[in-house]
Amino acid sequence: MSYLNCIRTILSIGSLSLIGLTAPTLAQALPSTPSDAQSVAQPVNNIQPLLPEFPLAPKAPVDLKIQKTQALSLNEAIAIAIQRSPNLLLSKLGVDRSQGQVKEADAGRLPTLETNAQYDYSKVSQATAQNLSSGSQNSSSLIGSLLKANWNVYTSGSVDARIENAQQGLKNSALEVEKQLQDLKVNVARAYFKLQTEDGNVEIAQSAVRNAEASLKDAQAQERAGVGTKFDVLRQQVQVANTQQRLIQAQNNQLVAQRDLARELNFTKPTAVTAKDPIEESGSWNLSLDDSIFQAYAKRVELPQFIAQEQQAKAQEKLAYAQTGPQLGLSASIDSPNQFNSFDAPGLELGFSLGVRFRWNFFDGGVAQGQAEQAVAAAKIARVNFINTDNQVRFEVEQQFFTLQSSKERISSARQAQVQAEEALRLARLRFQAGVGTQTDVISTEDALTQAKVNLLQSVITYNQSLVELRRAVGIL
Repeated sequence: MSYLNCIRTILSIGSLSLIGLTAPTLAQALPSTPSDAQSVAQPVNNIQPLLPEFPLAPKAPVDLKIQKTQALSLNEAIAIAIQRSPNLLLSKLGVDRSQGQVKEADAGRLPTLETNAQYDYSKVSQATAQNLSSGSQNSSSLIGSLLKANWNVYTSGSVDARIENAQQGLKNSALEVEKQLQDLKVNVARAYFKLQTEDGNVEIAQSAVRNAEASLKDAQAQERAGVGTKFDVLRQQVQVANTQQRLIQAQNNQLVAQRDLARELNFTKPTAVTAKDPIEESGSWNLSLDDSIFQAYAKRVELPQFIAQEQQAKAQEKLAYAQTGPQLGLSASIDSPNQFNSFDAPGLELGFSLGVRFRWNFFDGGVAQGQAEQAVAAAKIARVNFINTDNQVRFEVEQQFFTLQSSKERISSARQAQVQAEEALRLARLRFQAGVGTQTDVISTEDALTQAKVNLLQSVITYNQSLVELRRAVGIL
């Protein structure tokens, strides 16, 4: 038999029969789910997080100072966070690892080929050679197996179970990328809105200081004209001091919010950030509550994650039982088992062999049973988590939907209240300057205007944040 014919014979031996696996059961609870591992294993939204370099240790305290200030919109902040997020990068690397596990499991369907050639040389001394019979050799060599093939033809379903386990693991890893992406976006948005809130509080506090100082000048003018009292001046000085205290606290909160947003963005060098988006309503929500809940069941990746986890556990159960089933394999090899005389130097003689392996580990002391029970429990845990998360998804959508509606109504009333408070303060000052009003009226209207501005700020921020949270709850952020 020629060498090429031997190769063709080895590659044509046997066939691998696949044993079907049961269909998903939790999958029917969702409006739509990914159909196969490869479809969900593609890069989500073209995410390409950067693999960071190890940070260099600072050589001096000056290296830790803020080196630049960067004004960012919310979309720009999210884009930077996607590129630099360690958690998102870890989830992407988890997909890469799961893809390798799928390839490893798929390899169980194919035969393995290996070569193991060996050459040994030995030489006998001349004196010893004279004692040898005529025709004996004084040197020899041996070539062992040239090519060997092994093929697991029947494994009681263990190969299929490993493949299913790896594919479901890949689904879970790919869905985890999308979950991390959604969480990252909402976390950045929360930090951004917090910074906007503190920016607004600083502006409100600065305005309150200006109003208090203007009223103080009015009180001092009244005192100099002889129509005011020292008591009115003192009260207004206290008002100025109180507004300055609130301004200092607001500025401190603003610095903390800037650092919190910078932390979310993972800058390589110390960077301060400011929010350049105006504080105003951003976007609207056009779906009804029922449609929003329906979309959440279809889009939220946490639910199909539990489906993948349940199917993965079922595959592990099958794998555990398959280990105690019969195993059948084929082997074939091309070898050269003969020795040959180096003086005669005959042509290389090839041999061919076929083999059948049968193994049945029908009793393992209960190891397979224990592993199967663990897998069954894991499948039940995934099912319970699915039900719990299903209820949580509905609640999250309802909560943010109602909050979005109420905050929109609050914006309208808060804006009207601010206009009224500004007019009330203008009239209170005129009355005080004319001598028919009191300093108490001025102070109370100043406080009312400050509170009206705070209410409007909080209403707008709450609306924008509820809109982002609702999109996250539906799974389309």
